[in-house]
Amino acid sequence: MTTEIIRMTQSRYRQILETEQYMEENRDDTGDILFPERSSYPTADMIRENDVEERAREFLPWLIYYRDVYRPAEEEMEGCCESRQYIDRILRDALDVIPDEAMAPIDSVSPKKWGNMDLKRRCGVFRELVSYYSWREYDGFLRDLGWRRFMAHYRIKDRSGYTGCEKLTGDLLEVWEKLQAEPFPPLIS
Repeated sequence: MTTEIIRMTQSRYRQILETEQYMEENRDDTGDILFPERSSYPTADMIRENDVEERAREFLPWLIYYRDVYRPAEEEMEGCCESRQYIDRILRDALDVIPDEAMAPIDSVSPKKWGNMDLKRRCGVFRELVSYYSWREYDGFLRDLGWRRFMAHYRIKDRSGYTGCEKLTGDLLEVWEKLQAEPFPPLIS
């Protein structure tokens, strides 16, 4: 059973696919930079033994590669069916590709604008994205969010520093808690 759901935007997923497809198509020029063992398709037993399902975030590029990019030779096809089905199930359970539109309001906020926003307006910016998460997924939300332009308000310039900034994570936690406390919208019948 997968312990965490990984969420990414459609554009990020396409970016991963395009990179992996480029690497595959230009294998002679690029070598086996991303996947040195790509010619030996993983067995379902290998996947289980390495706890890939529980470590889906760590293995995500590898899983996407073997499901969506790598095409085994004809003689390998029979042995790959079980592995492909297993990888597909792991990705179905562990990966949620969300619409780019959910991240658009966040990406449109400048550092200065973020600094001038009150909690209500900040919640408006994050409402759609946070709706994809359950209340106990705050840490996953932070990892999935990645570095965003508004974070420069906290003098953070890249991905490496954003989760260590207490002021930023505190402000995001405040937004998170407010949005998670909102009642669910009515279901459309």
